[in-house]
Amino acid sequence: MSNNVYSYQPKKMLMPLRKNNILPNFSVFNVNPNRTIVDIQSQNQIQTYNQFVLNKESKKKINNNSTNNKPIELNPFSEDSDEVVLTNIFELKVNKEDCKEKEEENKEEKEEEDKEEVQNVKKEEKIINQDIQKLFKDLNIDLFKLVKSEEQENVINNKLENRTSVNDIIKREDRWSIVYNSSSIIDNIELYQNQFKENYKFKIDTFLNERFAEQLYNYIIRMPEHHFNIACGIRNTKYEKKIIPQNYKRNQDNINEANKTFAKGEFSYVFNRGMNNTVGEISQMEMIMRNFLNSNEFKELLSKITGLDITNLNTMFLSKYKAGNFLSPHSDKGNGKIAFVINLSKNWLPHYGGNLHFLSEDRKTIVETWTPAFNNLVVFYVPPDEECNIGLPHFVSHVNPGIKLNRYAITGWYS
Repeated sequence: MSNNVYSYQPKKMLMPLRKNNILPNFSVFNVNPNRTIVDIQSQNQIQTYNQFVLNKESKKKINNNSTNNKPIELNPFSEDSDEVVLTNIFELKVNKEDCKEKEEENKEEKEEEDKEEVQNVKKEEKIINQDIQKLFKDLNIDLFKLVKSEEQENVINNKLENRTSVNDIIKREDRWSIVYNSSSIIDNIELYQNQFKENYKFKIDTFLNERFAEQLYNYIIRMPEHHFNIACGIRNTKYEKKIIPQNYKRNQDNINEANKTFAKGEFSYVFNRGMNNTVGEISQMEMIMRNFLNSNEFKELLSKITGLDITNLNTMFLSKYKAGNFLSPHSDKGNGKIAFVINLSKNWLPHYGGNLHFLSEDRKTIVETWTPAFNNLVVFYVPPDEECNIGLPHFVSHVNPGIKLNRYAITGWYS
């Protein structure tokens, strides 16, 4: 017998292979010890072996060799061989309990990963909030006193008939100077007044305090997905649900329906909406922005620029446009007196899409296009319902496929 070949003469034929399609344990036939035998571990391989049934040719070989009292010579390493030869060390047992245990382990690992992600988000939010507090502390401003003083002043101003002058605003400009560049805006107030008078819109570059703008940007890009809603407009129907696994199918169905509505030329939109004034999710940053935008100081400034009596912040939210998101042509009529957009997208280019386009009254011609620029404010006129004036029709073009950046903006309306 060759040193490189092990031979075995079976005492009984191994024909019960067909029964239940399960292979019994048996020894190696003619295996070269110099060749590496790969252990069979994967579940797919085990299932393949359990379902294996010898073909007619291999049965004939076994029958002939056993009848002639010769060693069975099968080559398990032949590429053309249909036979599978197992060694004594391979015990093919499908253990369902082991599979279940592995599934449970994987599930536990996934849950732990999710918990870690939530904890990381909370840590990041805590760090950002600490940075905000440090920012206010550096300038000797108490955030909560600031908010409280605004509330007290609102009560006083509600009893007064006359609005304050620009000089009165200048005297109090230090109050919110930590948030926006009040002094530079007041210095150029005539420029913005002329822009609005001529075009019913104006734009302010470097609107927010640069340091605060960075803090705000760092906060919004770290906001967890479940703090956003999918917002869809389908003609006159609004759909808004949390971005969570339970809502995935409904969200996707409404996104598809909004896309079909857009193709028909009807009003529609798809984007993610955050900072929704949701109880339990109002962060310190959202609180600051809401109080600042609804502060008497800023409302008075808007009144001076537009010539309108701006009294209340109707709506404020954070929009997040991903690839494929859009907002079809509309005029915002009925939402307030003016609309505002604070762009917070960095390194955004015109060919990415997501541009704000202003249209002619017949909505057939693009009159002006503004590409989102980080830290600029856009304000434009919205006519009341009773006026025949249709206002300024506008739309946000689709963010193009493959764009990995998100288009962020804080937007809303004033009455």
